Amino acid sequence: MIEFIIACLATWRIAAALYYEHGPWDMWVKLRNHAALNSPFWDKQLNCFWCCTGLAALLVLPFYLWFWWPLLPVAFSGAAVLLTQGGRIVWREMTEHG
Repeated sequence: MIEFIIACLATWRIAAALYYEHGPWDMWVKLRNHAALNSPFWDKQLNCFWCCTGLAALLVLPFYLWFWWPLLPVAFSGAAVLLTQGGRIVWREMTEHG
């Protein structure tokens, strides 16, 4: 059960990073802009929070199935953001984007 919770937190954290954040050296912004210029499919995926959760789940799944411990730092980050009301901020942003 603990592995599942870690995977869920890691999935949420990765999806939030892909959709909302700039990242170091604006890496997430560059990824979204590159996707927008080169592929309508990936542009749509990265401009939808729910789609980002699916992409993040695909990234997390192999770790969850075979060796979940590398997900711990990402899960801890996700939990910390949620515990500091960051989840509420992200939810507000997500619902305002429609």
